Amino acid sequence: MNKTFPNGSLYNSLADVKAACSGAHQDALTWAKREIGRGTYISRGRSFVSLRDGDLVGGEAECWSWDGTLKGLVAAIDEARFSDRADTLVIQGGINYADTPRDYADGAYDPWVGEWAVTVWRRPEA
Repeated sequence: MNKTFPNGSLYNSLADVKAACSGAHQDALTWAKREIGRGTYISRGRSFVSLRDGDLVGGEAECWSWDGTLKGLVAAIDEARFSDRADTLVIQGGINYADTPRDYADGAYDPWVGEWAVTVWRRPEA
């Protein structure tokens, strides 16, 4: 693994992580557009969630967003690594839908019409 990334990282570079997130987002967007059709699709951003045995243990309620930086990614991985609660760290995102940009601005939109997730870290087996 790249020396910059903590033990258990599943990617070798920030570019690889961003490419995986972008690909997952595009897949979710394609699926949403196929299901719903024409309209306005808005990203919900990217956030971290930490899991233990597949159950959420941190991140979602706290809106632990990721700014796309290496520093933010390594900090989140370190938080999960040194926590006794987490065994997996995931970057997730979602997509909202509105008929028009004006509807979205007026709050007339459907949240979470698409979602995606990329696992970026797993606790190594002892």
